[in-house]
Amino acid sequence: MVGFLKGLILTLRTALRRPVTAQYPEPEKRQPVQDRFMGFPALTWDYEVVEPYCTGCMVCIRECPTQCMSAEMTDNPKAAEGTSSRRKIIETFEINLGRCILCGICVDVCNFDAIEMSHEHELSKYERNGNRADLDRLLELGREYQDKVSWKPTQPEKNSGVPKPGAKRPAAAKPAVADAEGKPSSEMTKEERLAAARARAAAKKRAQASDDAVAEDPPVAKGDMSPEDRVAAARARAAAKKQAQAADDAVAEAPPDAPAKAKSDMSPEERVAAARARAAVKKQAQASGDVAAEAPPVAKGDMTPEDRVAAARARAAAKKQASSEFDAKAEENTREGVTD
Repeated sequence: MVGFLKGLILTLRTALRRPVTAQYPEPEKRQPVQDRFMGFPALTWDYEVVEPYCTGCMVCIRECPTQCMSAEMTDNPKAAEGTSSRRKIIETFEINLGRCILCGICVDVCNFDAIEMSHEHELSKYERNGNRADLDRLLELGREYQDKVSWKPTQPEKNSGVPKPGAKRPAAAKPAVADAEGKPSSEMTKEERLAAARARAAAKKRAQASDDAVAEDPPVAKGDMSPEDRVAAARARAAAKKQAQAADDAVAEAPPDAPAKAKSDMSPEERVAAARARAAVKKQAQASGDVAAEAPPVAKGDMTPEDRVAAARARAAAKKQASSEFDAKAEENTREGVTD
């Protein structure tokens, strides 16, 4: 009985209090949110130059943990006119608010005071993918937030779009490159620009392949050569032969510092010394061959382009032949020394 009376007294006391539950659906009875409340992200608006603060740098998009953002930047026409200091400006921006976790990382990494966590949180939809906010919607949320809290940029001097006195006006943008159909790139979609870039790369690759094929053509046949070309080829062969002979003589006359040893019996220092000696002889023979091969049979100005190409190919072939003969001779001498 005593417990019943205590409960009844408590009920009567509570019934006389003012209600503390806010009737959420009724706008006039809703409680205001705190200034530090973090709702959905919104883009801020620069009222001084009448454009967004966002330049489309993509930092917030790269750092977003849920990858709920996408954006594209473009050249700012007001920068060319000299009415804005922002050379780039946002063209499209979309946030899938259904995937946003309200972490605020996008606000922390933004260097331009272009995005803030607004107080908006009542954006429920019946569709699962219906909460995609485009650029216009994000700017509208941002203006509402700025007016409500009297928002000011944290770095006004750095991020103001008002051109500074004496600042150099950016040069006018170069005319857009047109594709094969004559359509400027500025009027092309992303897919069309990608297709045009691939077509240009394929054309460049084909041109490079044709140049390589021309460069790798075999030397001109002897029957198709002019008398001057045949003389040049004969002189090149003689120079190559002389070069090979000089290389053989240099290898044969090189005084051995020590009795020949098998490679397995040589110390690392001896193997390095032998390799250096062979390289020095080869380099000397190569230098003498280059001097001999580069002597033009006739004045270069009197030669046709075809004659110059033939002479260059003959010199390259002679040089390659001399190098092969020298390597073979050096290897033979090495074997003889090991055998002895």
